[in-house]
Amino acid sequence: MIRPTARSSKRYPKFLGNHAAKSLMLDSLRFVVSGTASADELSHLMDENIAIQEEEGRRPTGVLDKTANTLPGLGIVAAAVLRVIIAMGAMDQGPEVIGHKIAAALVGTFLGMLLCYGIL
Repeated sequence: MIRPTARSSKRYPKFLGNHAAKSLMLDSLRFVVSGTASADELSHLMDENIAIQEEEGRRPTGVLDKTANTLPGLGIVAAAVLRVIIAMGAMDQGPEVIGHKIAAALVGTFLGMLLCYGIL
């Protein structure tokens, strides 16, 4: 493994701190040194590697986006609808109990919307 010297680490700290860039450079240098790839093939391989790394970099934000899009539905269905059903089951317990259960349903809906639009 190639170890950076003190001089190179001072001159190129951003590059040496980027694992993906170092990996791409070392893989490309291996092809050049071994002579197994022409310049066109090497260019194509590097472009493919960059495209793969960009796609992998977008995956976490895609998962986060999907999660954020589902939270309002979860807040409405799980909190509001189920809590209202529970509140309807407590109709014989008086307005204080029913009010508390409806308030819990509204808080659940609010939290779903807040997590989706405010935080995620």
